[in-house]
Amino acid sequence: LFLAVTPPVEFARGIYSILRPFSIRLANRVAFHGFLILSFIPFFTDELDRIRRAQSFRGAEFGGGIARRSAAARALIVPLLLSAIHRSGQLAAVVELRGLRDRMGTALPPARPGMVDAVVAAATAAVLAAIIWLQKGPAA
Repeated sequence: LFLAVTPPVEFARGIYSILRPFSIRLANRVAFHGFLILSFIPFFTDELDRIRRAQSFRGAEFGGGIARRSAAARALIVPLLLSAIHRSGQLAAVVELRGLRDRMGTALPPARPGMVDAVVAAATAAVLAAIIWLQKGPAA
């Protein structure tokens, strides 16, 4: 209900005014990302409705018990995530083609990978290697 009645600009202003006494940089970032999140919610709800209709035409049923609903949720979530990834690629291309990155200046500093990123990447690689090793079985 809160998200339905709050305009993204007002939400971002509220976040900014709450966080500004602590850190202006943090307030800028959180307000910017909050604005983007609220701006894209209508797109995601429309996309979810479109996917639900398409899956129901294919014979998916979204009623029943909790086990059936959780299985049906997978039929919605996977296409929604793929659609979100596709849309983010389109938006990145639009930003590049229109030259918006150059006009943004230093609104958002470039991301630099840190030690935490290296640890997460190493842990992910180790888990993937373990899964592949377990799937194939140990070499005899």
